Amino acid sequence: MNREDEIQKSISLAESWLLNSGIQNTDKSKDVFGSFNAWYDTLANKFSFAYSEITGYGINTLLFLNSINKNPIFIDRAKIAAEWIMDKSFEPSIGGILCRYEHDSKRYRKWICTFDNAMCLNSMINLYKTTGEKKYLDFSLKIAEWLLKMQKVDGCFFTRLLIDRNKLEENGDKWSTQSGAFHAKMALGLLNLGKLLNDSQYINAAKELCDWSLKLQTENGRFITDKNDNSTFLHPCCYANEGIIVAGIVLENKAYINSVKKCLEWIKVRRLETNGFPAYYIDDEFVHAESPDINAQVIRLLMMLDSFDIVACDYNYMGQCIENIMKYQSNSKDRRTRGGFFSGDAWFFRQTKNNAMKHANSWVTMFALQALKMYVEKKNLSRDSIFYLV
Repeated sequence: MNREDEIQKSISLAESWLLNSGIQNTDKSKDVFGSFNAWYDTLANKFSFAYSEITGYGINTLLFLNSINKNPIFIDRAKIAAEWIMDKSFEPSIGGILCRYEHDSKRYRKWICTFDNAMCLNSMINLYKTTGEKKYLDFSLKIAEWLLKMQKVDGCFFTRLLIDRNKLEENGDKWSTQSGAFHAKMALGLLNLGKLLNDSQYINAAKELCDWSLKLQTENGRFITDKNDNSTFLHPCCYANEGIIVAGIVLENKAYINSVKKCLEWIKVRRLETNGFPAYYIDDEFVHAESPDINAQVIRLLMMLDSFDIVACDYNYMGQCIENIMKYQSNSKDRRTRGGFFSGDAWFFRQTKNNAMKHANSWVTMFALQALKMYVEKKNLSRDSIFYLV
């Protein structure tokens, strides 16, 4: 089997996993109907929590797939995911979406995260643009109203609202709880809405966020993702690049485009012998731990630069990276894992290695699937496809 055939087989398996494994909750009798779980734990033999951020990614993944190969099941599944967000995880007294629902306790965590809400915002706008159903646009405006309240005067965002403590968080102990460059990815939803409505308040919010994020880029091109030790985790570093490159393309902003080119040059030359990328840069050293979602993020960014004739791709280089990603895909006969992609050791390098490779992971699979599709499609992606980024 040649490389192209192997990639197509991998794509088919991943699509089947998203639709048939149970990673999306499809039992109509459950309160989590429509939502996507974060992963399937092969040690505990159960799905993890239902996750609003990943449900937003799930909607976008389904719409992205439908944009290439029309299939009504993709739209149907995107719609039930949206209904869960709107009817179950939205907190109307505040105007934001709760982050996660724990299956064991049957409770939502009392957090409303700005990043998660922005990912849902972008997916809801895309669902409106696909279906024309105004309820998705109306809901998008509710999320956007809350998000703008969470933006500070310097352009950055608070990370989350802790409802039980009535506290806004911005300086937590890890990258995801700090106001950081990864928030630049929130520009996708803001720009998508701003361009759709021709409303400058959302466009300006996105520009202010990207401008602030650029201040966290170092001379060599990397984005600092943890202010506590000035380190870089490639996962949120790529989030920063994803938001900034979309803003650069949509707004025709050369400074944004050049920022991403510089960061990707810093990343590309660090490729490991495995054809993956080291996930961490800490104390002036690279940590040789990798994960297929990070590798997929890098590939998607390179493909975007190629698609918009910014930097041409070396397709042999890219194909080697794609082969690295596919080795993380499950070929188990168990439908709960078959076709899903496992996390690599990047997510566990500070913990016991016993946890590594035990989760068939939703966002890892979505990122990997999109990277494989983008590689196969090459330059055949539409301009609107940049808003399908998951």
